[in-house]
Amino acid sequence: MKKSLLFNKTTIFFLILAVFTIIFLQAITPLWRNHLVVDVWIYFQRAEYFFRQHTLANLVNNEHLPGALFYFFIPSVIFFLDQTLDTYTWAFFLLGLIFLSGHLFLYKKMSGYIGVLIFLAILLFSGPILLFRFELAVSLFVLLSIYFFRQKKLPWSSLFLGIATTIKVYPILVLPYYLIIFFKKKEYQKLVLTLIYFLLGVGLITGVYFLIGGSISELSSSFAFHARKPLGLESPITTPLLIFYQFRYHQLPRLIGAYGVWGIDIDFLPVDLNFFNLLPLAMVFLFYCFLYFSKSLTKKFKLQVVFLIFLIFLIFSKNMNPQYLFWAFSLLPILEISDKKKKETRLFLIVFIALVILLLTQDVYPLLYTSLIDNFSAGNQIFNSAAYFLFLRNILFLILLIISGRIFLTKKIF
Repeated sequence: MKKSLLFNKTTIFFLILAVFTIIFLQAITPLWRNHLVVDVWIYFQRAEYFFRQHTLANLVNNEHLPGALFYFFIPSVIFFLDQTLDTYTWAFFLLGLIFLSGHLFLYKKMSGYIGVLIFLAILLFSGPILLFRFELAVSLFVLLSIYFFRQKKLPWSSLFLGIATTIKVYPILVLPYYLIIFFKKKEYQKLVLTLIYFLLGVGLITGVYFLIGGSISELSSSFAFHARKPLGLESPITTPLLIFYQFRYHQLPRLIGAYGVWGIDIDFLPVDLNFFNLLPLAMVFLFYCFLYFSKSLTKKFKLQVVFLIFLIFLIFSKNMNPQYLFWAFSLLPILEISDKKKKETRLFLIVFIALVILLLTQDVYPLLYTSLIDNFSAGNQIFNSAAYFLFLRNILFLILLIISGRIFLTKKIF
């Protein structure tokens, strides 16, 4: 038994080492790096500004929230040795690998080696993009929140969820589910406690942000920056619009490059951009209403509900950058299947579809992204192969939502 356990630990260790090595080698290969390093250059600028000015005052055109800025500042310790983008990128990679290790630790604690193996598969099929982005910081705090919620340690759970929300806003989508559970069970003290510690987590980070020169106007401009982004080319809700436009006008729509994304001109639609800003929130709100009237889904915390919330929000979002997939897919290693007889089959199906989605996403961005953009920019009348890969990815994402809903939302929910 001990030898078997040792063999499992040893095997897992070498698998982790192999996967980390593969994504690191991809990260330094020009085919990936030249596309992905652009965002790190922006992080570098933010970190360099604070390192030199020792304040966030007069930091303009910043789209990132306070928690994200603090994450960018951590690798800037390397500036004491060298203040170049290349050196900062190496430090940023190291920080990413540390946070990846934190994920592995939590997955092992929450679901054992199967969770670790699923996560390693996710990393392989995602490619190196997570090393160039800061999604790992958010997902780690979300996982900590879920872990402590399960352990009935509400102050820690809510605190970590609040901190996660200061890095990216999407973790706040979990908060209403927490509150609905306590409200339905008439545990009002826990409901208030959850709100207080969530606000404390948000307040701790934003408080430090204001102390070092951040301002409300700059913070509001960060939200406005995202609200002004055009309807993204890669969004699932864009796919039917692209197909409709090509069918109706026999050409591809004009691309708009603005606010860090490539989007499409939606002048041919009877709605404005605000419709697409509100659409994902409206759809998630409807799901909250569904949860409220459910008995089984609010009797106790169910991770699959959070998974569905993230899927719904993503599929109706106007922008779905490749790293956004990790919002939902970071939950796959700890996903619960209630039907014990079909647990392995259903979990395999969900994970398999997710891995295909990740592989297609990596093909579209960054490997075929130049071809995708050129297809629209050249004024072509038909889609190229990169566009069809994107369409297939988005169709599979919808299929994943439908299948997950059928698996998790059983007849016994009311």
